[in-house]
Amino acid sequence: MEKPANSLMEKTTGKHSPSKKAVSLVIAGPCSAESPGQLLETAHALKLCGKVDYFRAGLWKPRTSPDSFQGVGGRGLKWLDMVKKETGMKVATEVGCAKHVDEALKYDVDLICSSYPVIIDK
Repeated sequence: MEKPANSLMEKTTGKHSPSKKAVSLVIAGPCSAESPGQLLETAHALKLCGKVDYFRAGLWKPRTSPDSFQGVGGRGLKWLDMVKKETGMKVATEVGCAKHVDEALKYDVDLICSSYPVIIDK
């Protein structure tokens, strides 16, 4: 029986040898998108470093209080599209429900992920 993978390197490469390097994927950007200018400025700086695979920005921010900032929502997808077109970077964002996925796909977001414990179908 094969030993279960216990490290990122083992899970990525399937090998138990330190001579095998894990593949890195760098996703970077602001936790919360606030404006088109913020995203463009950040994206240009990250592109200059040459080590970022995806530019990401949080558009939908789940909060326990309805009075707390909930993120810019779908309007931020236009901003991500602008970043993609101006910098040539791939873009990513998190989603919280099926509606968010549909919206993100309409803007050709390259990487859609969910870190929410439960996806709510709205």
